[in-house]
Amino acid sequence: MRLAVNHRQLWPGVPGPFYTFGLGLDVRAPGVSGGIGLTLMNDVRGEGFLKTNKIGFVYSYRNLIGKYDRSSTEFSFGVEPAVVNKNIDWSKFEFSDQFDPVFGKIFQSAATPPPSASITYMDIAAGFTFNHRIKTNAADYYFGWGGAMQHLTRPTETFVGTTRTVPIKYSFTGGGMLPVSDGRSPTPTFLFPHFRYERQGSFQAVNAGMYFYKYPAFVGINYDNSPKFQQGKNTNSLIVTLGLVGGWGEANSYQISYSYDLNATGLGGGTYGSHELALVFSFDSFKLANLGKGGEAKRKLLNCMDFPHKGVFRMF
Repeated sequence: MRLAVNHRQLWPGVPGPFYTFGLGLDVRAPGVSGGIGLTLMNDVRGEGFLKTNKIGFVYSYRNLIGKYDRSSTEFSFGVEPAVVNKNIDWSKFEFSDQFDPVFGKIFQSAATPPPSASITYMDIAAGFTFNHRIKTNAADYYFGWGGAMQHLTRPTETFVGTTRTVPIKYSFTGGGMLPVSDGRSPTPTFLFPHFRYERQGSFQAVNAGMYFYKYPAFVGINYDNSPKFQQGKNTNSLIVTLGLVGGWGEANSYQISYSYDLNATGLGGGTYGSHELALVFSFDSFKLANLGKGGEAKRKLLNCMDFPHKGVFRMF
């Protein structure tokens, strides 16, 4: 069982910052050949003008599709149906016809409120991953890649009655776990190169970086950019991450990390960048009872890592 909590604040130096809170809980369920989970998200933009709340339910399927003497491959597939609610606070909006050049805000606006200040819709996301492990005499190497699609239902999320829909968001990710010391020692050292490509409508973004892990700490740097690499002009941000891992009991571990986004779009230092705090707690001995025949017990699925100590950095 794993519990993950995230809090992100964008541009705290700007009045009306944006912030997002997320929570995820997932647990192994051998009886259904994978796992089930719950996701919650709350997003507030611009002094509470627009709020978004989401609750999602997750099912994932896992299967070991190839196992040889020195390599193995695992396939995973997941789907998340979710209910999303968006609402606006019309009382917080201000319009130009409310202001007098001398006396300021003294008039009532002629702007017409939307028919409803709240909309609720169904949204669905789905994705897959392939995880590979290659064994050598010195260490084990892990590689993973996958893709996902969000907004498969193409929901309409406008407040003014138009039929414009949200375009599907496509993403592709990949990464590796490369030992730079004895990967089977109690205190291994690893490099984690990784990348992510996203596309939604005409918008595209690429994020690539590297983590360095030496128990019990890790540090990472990421570069966020549009795919049009034109002398760095499309750089969005440089992201620095610091974190600690540890464990308690027989099979429990935690991971805490802090990320800072240094804005590089020309907005300047007055935004104070973006900040994100993440907490992950893993209870590896906990799983739901078998709900049917078969399941993980017979298939001996690939564990994300086979380290001889608790509190490892979870890349996959």
